[in-house]
Amino acid sequence: MAEEENEDVSHLNEGVDLKYSENVEDLLGYLKSHPMFLDHAPTVEEIDKNPLLQGIQALKYNESNPLEYSEELKQEGNEFFKKKQYKKAIVSYSESIKQMDSVERTKSAKDFLAVLYTNRAASQYYLGNRRSAMIDATWALKANPDHFKALQRLCICFLELDYFEDCIKTCDVALTIAPDESKIKSMKEDANRKLKLKKRNERKEQLQIQKRKAVLEAIASRGLKVKVKWPDESFAPVPTLDAASKVLSWPVTFFYPQFIECDFVESFELVHVRAVKPVGVSRRGQTRVRRDVDCDGEGHGRHEEPLPLDFGSSVCICSNTTVPEPFYMIPKRILKASRDASCICARFYFFLLFSETCTLFDQLSLIFETPPVWDLNNSHLIKDLIVYYEDVQSSPRKPVLIKNPKVTLKHVLKQQEVVDDYQLSYFVLPKTNSKLIENFEAFFPKFKSKFREKFHSL
Repeated sequence: MAEEENEDVSHLNEGVDLKYSENVEDLLGYLKSHPMFLDHAPTVEEIDKNPLLQGIQALKYNESNPLEYSEELKQEGNEFFKKKQYKKAIVSYSESIKQMDSVERTKSAKDFLAVLYTNRAASQYYLGNRRSAMIDATWALKANPDHFKALQRLCICFLELDYFEDCIKTCDVALTIAPDESKIKSMKEDANRKLKLKKRNERKEQLQIQKRKAVLEAIASRGLKVKVKWPDESFAPVPTLDAASKVLSWPVTFFYPQFIECDFVESFELVHVRAVKPVGVSRRGQTRVRRDVDCDGEGHGRHEEPLPLDFGSSVCICSNTTVPEPFYMIPKRILKASRDASCICARFYFFLLFSETCTLFDQLSLIFETPPVWDLNNSHLIKDLIVYYEDVQSSPRKPVLIKNPKVTLKHVLKQQEVVDDYQLSYFVLPKTNSKLIENFEAFFPKFKSKFREKFHSL
């Protein structure tokens, strides 16, 4: 008995740093690291550094049998998953998969491995790691190609990652196993719909690239340089090129220094519409308009031979007006709508952007046919207007008078040689106001600053 009492037990504490100290902080630090006093679940790093924790873990798991150990880790992962502790679940599933490396690849072992990968894929998915989930689901199917949950998870990942063709193929495989599974059918329909939309968008993108290339080549052939790159934004105003006539049309802003106002003539393509009718009057007294579009101009949807209106043509359509058949061809953006004196209706002007074959005088005649609300004294009469462009090559920059506003835009651009942007800018002043003209030429940067403050342009 005496020999048993004097037995050396010091080896039990090997690797454990026991700090017996009168320092209270040292003692508390030791107690916090002891398994008996831990106030949290130990991490993998803490277990690796603490032999006592490793001993407790060895009691819990049967590491001598990898398959049983893997099953226990799987159950642990499932518990974490139920508690939505997905990161911890991934750790458990990963360790379980690692244990399977030394297990013979029987059919039951492969099936079990497929379950582990599928469970880990689910955990990755709920953490937002779609690609990792897709990879795990793929590994699960390598272990068991008929594992339905792995197929389902892979379909979901493919769909959300926009791999629509892969999603459709995987859905087909899943439906051979479960032909009546409604979720798989729904995903396949969704993938087919999105794939068609994706291909359509790709075709439209290719068409836009071709159009952009044609426009840039047309600009270069005219000897004109643009200082900025082509804008990436799809909504940015840019020039267009008529494929048949090879005529360029430009988005243009007219600035009016006397009142710090502007008019924007936007680039647009033609669309076919069934009718144009007013549906009410806005707060500003302008007639609100509804347009029923039948064709997007690219051959999609309904298409019939339109009735084209000449440049500068206008039409007045109200509830008592019979709409000519079959269609009017009108631009996507309408310059303006106003209240007619004789009837409550919308009045529109139809024209092809600011075509390079048109003159500044033609464009301004359309804009000022109806006096603007800000020109109370009617100072901007078409016969009294002069136009400037900005010489971007001079330093400092200065306004240059276009001596003959009845020359075409193409001629004006040839005179300019270099422009700042794909959206052109011109300054319109009344020639009767000599003081304004003198100030505008002398203090051009100041006027530009005012426009910039008001419209965030220039």
